Amino acid sequence: MKKTPLDKNSSEPLYRQLIESIKEDINNNILNSGDKILTELELSEKYEVSRITVRKAIGELVEEGYLVKQQGVGTFVSEVKLVKNMKKFMGFSQSCEILGKVPSAALIFAGLINATDRDRRELGLDDSITNILSIKRIRFCDGEPVMVEDTHFSTEYSYLLTNDLEGSLYNLLDHHNIIPSVGRTELDVCYATDKEAELLNIESNTPLLLLRGVCYDKMGNSIHNCRQVVNPKKYKMII
Repeated sequence: MKKTPLDKNSSEPLYRQLIESIKEDINNNILNSGDKILTELELSEKYEVSRITVRKAIGELVEEGYLVKQQGVGTFVSEVKLVKNMKKFMGFSQSCEILGKVPSAALIFAGLINATDRDRRELGLDDSITNILSIKRIRFCDGEPVMVEDTHFSTEYSYLLTNDLEGSLYNLLDHHNIIPSVGRTELDVCYATDKEAELLNIESNTPLLLLRGVCYDKMGNSIHNCRQVVNPKKYKMII
C-alpha cells in the first residue's frame, strides 16, 4: 500500500482516516482482490497509530465487505461485488459502470415464446395474448459471468430484435423514448441447474439469488418483467 499520512490534527477520527486510506488503495488497484494486507502491527507502525485504531478500522472494513479475515492466515482484500441498491432503479450496466467496470452480455436466445399467466398479469396483457418477446442473456462484469437473465416484453417491443442485444437494453429503449423509472423486485434463493452452472462457470446446485422483477415507466405502464439468477459471490444488494 502507498504511504498516506494520517492527519492527527483533523477532526475526523484516525480510524476513519485509515479506513478511507485503505479503501483508496483498493479502488485505485494498489490492493487487488485476494491480496493479503499488512498485519495489525505493520499497519500500526506504517500509519503511526495504535493497534486499537488499526483493529477498529479493519473491523469496519470487514463489516462493509472490503476485507475478509481468514483465521490463522491473515486479512485479505475481498472479491469486489457489484452493488445494487434495491431502493433505487438501477440496471446491471449502471451498477457495473459505477464501480468503473465494463458490463457486457452474451445472447442466448431472442425471439417469441408462449406467454404465461404471470407474463400477461405483469405486462398488463389481455388474456387473448399468446406470444411475448423473450431476450435471454448472460451478463458479464469485466468479462466475469455474474448472472443469467430472461427479460420478457410484449410483442410491441419486437423492434428490439433488429438491434445488437449484447449491450444495455435500457439504452436501446431510450432511443425509442422508453424510459424505465421504477421497478418491483422479489428476492428468493434457488440452486444452479446444470445449464446455469455451465453458463456461470460454477458447480451445479450452487446456491444462487433468484430475482423476479417488473419494470415500469413514469406513467406506471409495464415495460418488461425479468427473471435473473445471480451468483451472490459477485453481486450484493442493499435493501
